[in-house]
Amino acid sequence: MKQSNQTSNLAKLQNSVDIALQQLKTNNTVERLWSHDATLWKKDPENAKVIQNRLGWLDSVDWLKKQVPDLLSFQKEVVAARFSHAVLLGMGGSSLAPEVFSQTFGPVKNMPRLIVLDSTDPDQVLQVEKQIDLLNTLFIVSTKSGTTLETLSFYRYFFEKVKSKRANQAGSQFVAITDSGTPLEKEANLLQFRRVFVNPTNIGGRFSVLSYFGMVPACVMGVDVKTLIDRIGQEKARSTPQTSDGANPGCFLGVVMAEAVKQGRDKLTIFMALKISSYGLWIEQLLAESLGKEGKGIVPIFGETPMGSTEYQNDRLFVFLHCGPVDSKTITKIKELQKASCPVIEINLADPYDLGEQFYRWAFATAIAGSLLGINPFDEPNVQEAKTWTNSLLKELKDHGKFPDFPNHFQGKNYFGTFGNSTCQKIAKQRNLAAFFKLVKPGDYISLGAYLPYEPEIEKKFVALRQKLKDKTKYATMFGFGPRYLHSTGQLHKGGPNSCVMILFTADSKANAAIPGQPFGFRELEYAQGMGDFRALDAKARRVVRLHLKQPISNALVEVEKLFDQTFSASF
Repeated sequence: MKQSNQTSNLAKLQNSVDIALQQLKTNNTVERLWSHDATLWKKDPENAKVIQNRLGWLDSVDWLKKQVPDLLSFQKEVVAARFSHAVLLGMGGSSLAPEVFSQTFGPVKNMPRLIVLDSTDPDQVLQVEKQIDLLNTLFIVSTKSGTTLETLSFYRYFFEKVKSKRANQAGSQFVAITDSGTPLEKEANLLQFRRVFVNPTNIGGRFSVLSYFGMVPACVMGVDVKTLIDRIGQEKARSTPQTSDGANPGCFLGVVMAEAVKQGRDKLTIFMALKISSYGLWIEQLLAESLGKEGKGIVPIFGETPMGSTEYQNDRLFVFLHCGPVDSKTITKIKELQKASCPVIEINLADPYDLGEQFYRWAFATAIAGSLLGINPFDEPNVQEAKTWTNSLLKELKDHGKFPDFPNHFQGKNYFGTFGNSTCQKIAKQRNLAAFFKLVKPGDYISLGAYLPYEPEIEKKFVALRQKLKDKTKYATMFGFGPRYLHSTGQLHKGGPNSCVMILFTADSKANAAIPGQPFGFRELEYAQGMGDFRALDAKARRVVRLHLKQPISNALVEVEKLFDQTFSASF
């Protein structure tokens, strides 16, 4: 089936999709979505109130079009100031779209190079500081609530650095993006930030690319925001009630995702052409945080290498997005999956600016899928759990001068391992990694979470570990750097189906960086976040193990890879 630039080969899934599309038409689902009918998702007044205040993204493009002259004027201002770099300080919905823009469009000639900082790892913070000319950098402080701990920590750190050089003129190097009435808005005005962009309050974080949170960073780095916004508008036009549901690409995509889940294909596996590969991070966040709750949901799998059909379990729905040339191996594997009657959706972007339409399409699809699955896509009930545990650990540090001790269940030369209490009960006295892997069952996914710096060599080792897991087990795999994933897939891990098997990696960083106004630095904050995540997963009875790596991390990961090889033979 084909809509716009989207084609599908759904095999056995097609019949149920056709039935669901007819049901959507009978229920006037698209019309009710556009009229902000909260009962599409939940009927109780409390949920309805939250939902109705999160649907501004549906027509925010109309508002954005009116902001284009001001955005272009600000872009000229940035050019005139001759900033060498721009650093986006944010987390989750505030950081992932700018990361997509940075990797897809940057760097742009005569514009500042955009760097995204969304890691509390002290080595990462210090690395960003080394990359920039401090007094020739524009800092974009991006947080909807104006209170996000990580974002404010980044902001305080760099503001003090600039202030030490520029005194009362430091604000000229800072821009704020936030909602109306937040503490950040007040402080930014008080400190005379270069600009304060006040966003509409009725747009949730992961949908906020369709607002200032996406467009201001794009504008700063030199993206043609008018073209990008026009493409968003074109997709909105395809998504109105005047378009039949079957021809509405976002509606169709949402129906396919929901029906796939109902047939046990809840692992939506995303393949991306290299040119737009970072876009998978944004889709991953959107689906995991929106639809991973109430013990159900869609599990987005991004970053795996395409394999033959026999290398997968029957829990997959495949989506392939490409733009420009694609390597022949990927094309061959996609065709093999289609020939083997695996459900595949293919989306062909004319150029990178078509990402504008994709942002809107996937948002619309998520809303539709949530309605069909009985999930409210516009809240994030389990994200707070890891934050609460993190805060309790930081309080213990403040009150007692140290973190609590955690048990050491097994140990190597360059690492030691800790199981959650729930996991320990499941494996009794067999407290080793082989026993842990034996807990994995059909329908599960194995997730690797690394509270480590975003270094290419470290990432390569995790890619290799993930591939080994996939080759040996045929289970779906995920990987994410913490604390970034806490604001994206973290909701799914704790609130979605109990099919998450989590391996966390932490380390004692050699470096540290003080956070102004806090009794702890980035090293302590990152450690508390990793252990807070561990405790939150354990409290939800998730199967979790933490591998704490000694320095140097590269040596420890080599040993862990050998450990994985040994345990696979004993477990699978």
